[in-house]
Amino acid sequence: MLKRIYLILLLIPLAFAAPAQQSTELAPLLKAMQLKQVMDIIRQEGLVYGRKLGDQMLQGRGGNEWASMVGDIHDPDRIWDTFVPLLEVELAGRDLGPMLAFWGSDLGQRIVRLELSARQAFMDKDIEQASRAQFRQMVQDNSPRVAMLRDFVKAGDLVEQNLSSALNASFAFSLGLVQAGAFQRDITEEDILRGTWANEAETRKDIREWLFAFLALAYRPLSDADLQAYIEYSNTKSGRILNTAQFTAYTHVFKRVSKALGLSAAKFLRGSDL
Repeated sequence: MLKRIYLILLLIPLAFAAPAQQSTELAPLLKAMQLKQVMDIIRQEGLVYGRKLGDQMLQGRGGNEWASMVGDIHDPDRIWDTFVPLLEVELAGRDLGPMLAFWGSDLGQRIVRLELSARQAFMDKDIEQASRAQFRQMVQDNSPRVAMLRDFVKAGDLVEQNLSSALNASFAFSLGLVQAGAFQRDITEEDILRGTWANEAETRKDIREWLFAFLALAYRPLSDADLQAYIEYSNTKSGRILNTAQFTAYTHVFKRVSKALGLSAAKFLRGSDL
């Protein structure tokens, strides 16, 4: 259900961490990477997804109550106060100097702006589909930029990292539905796991297509030299540590969020046999 979880962050209306008391050391890095702005875009994506979920899965049964719930649970401060402590744990004891040096540089700041702009643009499905088509054309034309993007994706293990987050979130969402009694029949965790992995190939394909289309759009204004510099940073120990820390923190949040969303949706699905 949530195979597109790498685009979606719906906030859990329960069991949240206390307001994040971010360390003085981490604060400049969070600011340089503009993660607050990232959270705002994630919130917008989640609101759109929530409406679609209400229309498609709930078939409108949630009505105004569901719409109100979706709105209430997309509090960006709650997202922030859940994510930041997790990221702090992952980066505890790490040298943040090289991370801040890159992301605080002119190139790092350009990359942040480009990624935010592309993420915002991709909320328009026409732009997303056009970008996918453009990347497919780049592949057919043997564009040198394709090889560079592949190097970048490999450096961050981005397909596998996103796939793992998506499958974990999908499992958690289904588990929430089952535990809240959404279905008439008995469904075990083994059944859920089997169903989750049944979609692995399709999910991987979608993630890969989305990812390359997004990166091609976001980094189009970068020169080859600038993109190569980003690839080289991503391959450093510092770049890998930060990349892994972010994915780990996001995955934990996505799992908690997805299960809570399943528990909430079950309220409108109890007794169904989807």
